[in-house]
Parts: sequence; structure tokens; C-alpha cells
Amino acid sequence: MTAASLRATLRPRRTRGWVLLLAAVFAVLQLANVGGRDTPDTKNYLSYTMSLLGQDKREAAGVTIEYVCTSQASVARRDQKVDVRRFHRASPARKVAADCRSGHWRTVDERLKAGQTGGHTTPFMSERFQRIFEVRPGYPAFLVPFVATFGVKWGLWTAGVTVASSCGVLVFLVLRSLRARRTLALTGQALFYALPCGATAMRPMTEGLLLLFTLSALWGCALVLRGRDGTGAMLVSLSLAALFTVKHSQALFLGLCLAAAGTAVALRRLRHARPMGRGVVAVAAASAYGALATVVAAWALDHPSLTDSVQDLLTDHFQRPDRAAPWREFAHLEFNFWVEWTRRQLWEPLFAVALAAGAWGALRRRPAFGVFLIGAAGTGVLTQAAHPDLGIWGGRLIVLAWVLPVVGLPLLLESLTTRQGPFSPTSVPLRLPHPTPGAGPWPPRSAPTAPAPDATPAPLTAATPRNSDTAGTSPASPSPAGTSPASSSSAGASPGSSSSAGSFPAGASPAGSSSAGASPAGASPASSSSTGASPAGASPASSSSTGASPAGGWAAQRAARAGAGGKDARDGSLHRASALQPAPPAPRAAEAPTAPEPAHSRPRPRPRPLTVTTAAHHPPTALAHLASRSGPGPDKAPGKSPGKGPGKDVAPGTGKLSRRDRGKRRAKADDQGKGRGKGRGDSPSPGGPKT
Repeated sequence: MTAASLRATLRPRRTRGWVLLLAAVFAVLQLANVGGRDTPDTKNYLSYTMSLLGQDKREAAGVTIEYVCTSQASVARRDQKVDVRRFHRASPARKVAADCRSGHWRTVDERLKAGQTGGHTTPFMSERFQRIFEVRPGYPAFLVPFVATFGVKWGLWTAGVTVASSCGVLVFLVLRSLRARRTLALTGQALFYALPCGATAMRPMTEGLLLLFTLSALWGCALVLRGRDGTGAMLVSLSLAALFTVKHSQALFLGLCLAAAGTAVALRRLRHARPMGRGVVAVAAASAYGALATVVAAWALDHPSLTDSVQDLLTDHFQRPDRAAPWREFAHLEFNFWVEWTRRQLWEPLFAVALAAGAWGALRRRPAFGVFLIGAAGTGVLTQAAHPDLGIWGGRLIVLAWVLPVVGLPLLLESLTTRQGPFSPTSVPLRLPHPTPGAGPWPPRSAPTAPAPDATPAPLTAATPRNSDTAGTSPASPSPAGTSPASSSSAGASPGSSSSAGSFPAGASPAGSSSAGASPAGASPASSSSTGASPAGASPASSSSTGASPAGGWAAQRAARAGAGGKDARDGSLHRASALQPAPPAPRAAEAPTAPEPAHSRPRPRPRPLTVTTAAHHPPTALAHLASRSGPGPDKAPGKSPGKGPGKDVAPGTGKLSRRDRGKRRAKADDQGKGRGKGRGDSPSPGGPKT
């Protein structure tokens, strides 16, 4: 298994580990408050749960009153410890618990004696008020396995941890479905735990499940936008059905908001001459049908209506007579509420700023999903608007609006951290794939063979990539007198040289290459090897040839280079360009069929990042070309280097020259270019420079 495949296998496991770690850390932090989380509505849901477990009214009332009074006593004890006037006094926990028990038992006994024994809830309030909780069986049914397994105190705590942790995981799944990075998805999960929505989801109330099913509906919308229409639409439908059992008003609000959002997305696409998308239409239709089904089912099952909810708000839970004009008073109260709410938000604008930032990030990065997200968050505003009361346990009614910053802020971070502008190929090093013998620009490895008599010379192309030498089995051909191989050989050439099986025209064979074709006059530069016979003194220094090479001359070589490459080979642009993209190999002459070399014996060169190089970072082919132009100095014999031995001017495998050798070679190359190159050993030719 390669390193890449191993990382691909371990990455999902590592991601799941981070998700579970965040959930576990959140659960450990919640141990600070195992009790004391109940609200006035908790006793109604808990008594409903105990009734589902088979207990009668008095047994369910006893368990519920004990839990509620113990929780109130714990809160009173903690408050007394930090009271600057009463922190040194005795604990009021016993007195608070006793008063709580006596008050609740007195109310329950009176109502039970009055015949209020119907339903699953304990009659702590009027029958009309208890009817509101009787039509919400979803949350009590969810508590049954936890309370039956862990008891009342730890069962409610475990249920809260399960719901809140699952909400965080759903936030992660929503962001990952939107193709956000893993770190940003984990950031969204952490935001849910850190913001007030995490603490609210822990309370023994329906808000936790409302958040859970709203996030699952958003997950379905994200899946639809990703192309999974059936799965997404089904998830939205199931979420709306589950919300009906928990709190049917939330199912109505979410259905209306998602239907409006889907319609807006479809109309916007039509306006821009784009298809609406079957998934978006399916979500809008499912949400609209869900809202309609909620209204019909609530009417058929005789659920409390919106008017009952308004009367409950204005009459203090039906403890006072009903209002004659409830809607006019409700509108007056609604206006006053939002004015005061706005004033408090301007005083402490954290919530407003979080909403604005979340909406900006969602609409900027995922416009279509941003519309659905704003619609889902709008259900929290509608729930708060239906109960304009600032004293209803802080912001638990508007808690669903926190979904917008929880999902939108990671998308905003994505837009801020993503590199903008077009991709530049010079911003990252260019890596070429592994050269595979017999495929791509690399020629197949085979032993050099004699060229055909009528082989046509191929034009000069870019230099062969580094480290792509031929692994032939036959030894290099013997060099004639007066010549010595400097930095290359034929079969099994040293690093920095390359070989091909084609033939080159006059002066066209690049430095550091070994050709199997015929080489005309002056065509063999230094560090090249060809299969032909060459008379003594006819080839440049540091070249090994066995082929006939008539008298050429430096002028003929330059003319051949200009005709083949269009530019003097002394310009290193050809080699620098070949470092970025290898050129295809030259056509080869007809070869005799040879057996391929075993793959296990072929050395595989390591890929290196290739960039545009400067004069200080020439590839070995350019260095070999520089060596071919320099030639031996007047104080050296051809092919010999005093004190270093033959073939050691260039270190094998490094392609680097010493500073002294580079200076000498540059000076000699300039002299030779001006026609004053002495000691090269070239045979005078009629068209070449006079030596």
C-alpha cells in the first residue's frame, strides 16, 4: 500500500475521530450542570414520560415533583453561595425543596379530586393548558428509553447530551455536503456547542429536537443541491413529519419557509435562463405539502389553534378570562416587543452581527443553499413572534435563528481563506510523472543497433529529459586515437547524459546524448556517442564515435544548429524549455528485434520538481552542452584533465562543475565562438574557421 492510499484510507477515520472528540468534550463539559436545567414546562414532559412508562397519575406526579423540587433546591444553593449578603448563612436548599413539594402536591391533589384525570400529563395547570402538551408526544416518547435505563436525573441529562451532540454532527454533515473543507465543518460543529444553541439543546425541553429535525431538513436541502434529489426530498419530508409529533407549529413554520425558499431559488434560476432543477422543485413541493398536511392534521386531531395560543399568552396560561379582542392586543404587544428587542440588540449586538455574518457567508459561497438556510433560521423569528414575551426563559424561542451563524460563519471563513484569482502554474513546483519505459516521451529501453543504410536524419528537437539514458547491454565502442569520453558513454551512460536510438543531422546531436544513427561531418559534439567509425582527430574533444565523420568545421556545426533549431545552440533556452516539458523522441531507424530488458533490473529515476531554472541551476543536459563547446585548453591534452583524471570535470550524478573549470570553459567557449579556439583538434575545412 502506497503512502497516498494509506492517507486516503486513514483520513476518514481521522475525521470521524475529530467529530467524536468534539462531541465527547462537549459531553464532559456538561457534567458541570447535571441538575438545575429544568424549565416550568419540564414537569409536563416528564410526567408524560412517566405515564408512558406505565405509572399512574400520583406515581408520575411524585417522581416529577421530586425531580423539579430537587433541581430548584440545587439552584437556590448555588445562588446563595455567591450572594454578597447571604453567602455566610446556612444553605436554603431544604426549605426551598420543602416549599416546592408542598405547593405542587396541594395543586395536584385539588385537581385530581376535581376529576382532572384525563390525558398523560399530571394536572399541574388547567385542563385547557395541559392540552397543549398532550398533543406533543414526540419528546416524551424520546425520553422513555433514557429514563427507563438511567433514571430520571441521569436519563434527562443523557438525553440532552445525545440531542445536542447529534445536532453538532448534523452541522458537520451539512457543511461537508456543501463540499466545505473538513476543518471548516469541524468549526461549524464547535460553533454549535459553544453558542447558546448548544446550551438550549441540553435543556429538558422540545427545543433540542426542534434543532435536530430542522438541521436534518437542511441536510436534505444540501443533498438536493448536490444532485441527490430523491434522498434529499425524502429527508425533508421525514423531518417535517417528525416535527409534527414534537411541535406542530414548528412543522408548519418550517414547511412554509422551505417552500418559499425553494420557490425563490427556482424563480431566480428561470430568470437567468437556467433549469429550475428537479430537486429544488421536489423540496419546494414537499415542504408545501408538509405545511398543508400539518394544517389539515391539526384540524382533524383537534390540536390547539393559533387563537388558543394567543389567548394563552394574554391570559397568563388561562388563569384569567379570555380577551374579547385578542388580536388587537396581540398586535400592540407585538410592536412593543420588537421595539424593545431591537433596542437590546443594539445595546449588545452579538446576535445581530452573527446573523448578518452568517447570512453573508452563506449567500456569498452557496447562494442557493443560503436561501434555504435563511428560511430555516426564519422559523426561530416566527416562533418568537408568536410569543412576544421577553420573560420566557431568555432566547429559547428564537434559538432556531442561531442555525444561520452556525452554518454560515464557516462558509464565510471559507470565502476569506480561499485563494482568490486565477491559478498560476508558477505558484507550485511542476512535477512530471514517473517515466515508464516504452510509454510517453521516453523511448523503450533496448540495446543500440546499427542504422539502416538509407536512414534519414531527424531534425533537432528539445533535449531528452534528464536521467532517461538507455540501458543497453553492449559496451561502448572503442574510441579512436586522440579522443576520450568526457562525460558520457553509449550503453549504461552515466547520470546527466541521455541516449536515443535515432540519428541526428550535422551538429544536431545534443550534448550528453548517445545516438545509434550515422553522424555526418562535425555532427558529434562533445559528450555524445554514435555507432560509426570516426578517423583520428576528426571528432571534437570528449566525444566517442565509431562511425565515419568527414571533416566538418565549427562554421558548419553552427550552420547545422541554426538550420535545425532556428537558433544557435549556445543559447540555453532550448535546455531550459526542455526542463519544463520533455520533447518527443526523434524517429529511430529500423532496428533488429531485441528482447526487452526485465523490468526489475531497470533503474527507475526519482521524480523531481522542475521549475524554470537560472544560470546557476542548469540541468545536466545544459551542462553537458556547455562542456561540448568548451573543449580542452591549450595546456591540456584532448580528453584529459590534469590532477582529476579523464571524465571527472563533471561529477557523476550531480551535473556540477567547479568554479575554476566553469571559468575556463566559458573563456574557451568565447574564444572558439570568435574563431580563435586553438587546441580543439578539429581538422581544418574549407568552410570552417582558420585555426
